[in-house]
Amino acid sequence: MLELLGQTRWRLFAPLLLTGLTVTGIFAVGIAHGVLAASFLVSNRPYKSSARLSISHGVAQYAMVDVTWSGKRVPVIVGSARNVESYGVCQSWVFSLGPFGKFTLKLTAGQGSSPVRSSNAVTDAAFITVGKSIQYDVDSNIAAGAVTKGKIDPGDSNSPYFDPGSSAHQVATLVQRDIRTIVVASSADYSELPDAKYTVTRNGSECF
Repeated sequence: MLELLGQTRWRLFAPLLLTGLTVTGIFAVGIAHGVLAASFLVSNRPYKSSARLSISHGVAQYAMVDVTWSGKRVPVIVGSARNVESYGVCQSWVFSLGPFGKFTLKLTAGQGSSPVRSSNAVTDAAFITVGKSIQYDVDSNIAAGAVTKGKIDPGDSNSPYFDPGSSAHQVATLVQRDIRTIVVASSADYSELPDAKYTVTRNGSECF
């Protein structure tokens, strides 16, 4: 639906089935909730996020547009969750240091019995795949302005790209396995990262 980039109405942008959007917001430590999309410019480069298992409560999904630092408008699917627990989490960023070459920053957490926990997590994603998804108490194709189980990010609701009459999806509980996501932006009120490990490797491998 790239042809809708110049428009503010998203009625023809049918949402994907709810996928691994919420888990990718868990590492947005120090970023205040409620400032996604409409309130700040996102990076020119997305990052990758994956998880072995994610259990989310109070989940909503809707379409939006983010604006990068260079001014490019990027259509995204936004996923929000009131509470998330995730196991086997990985995030990776690739960046260049000029003559020194490319490096990969990788962050892993929740690899043992203790999950990564977050609250009011919001993720804007450009790509998602999930090995298995189980949804409980599902409302599909509701109006974005009528979301109650999850929530619309306050920054998004004030954006000219948000249409309260557009299609949205919400579930009370979402269980997912083998999640892979390309993330444009993310935020969370709170994140708890057990067994967190950071590595920087020249030409290193990404999460997927």
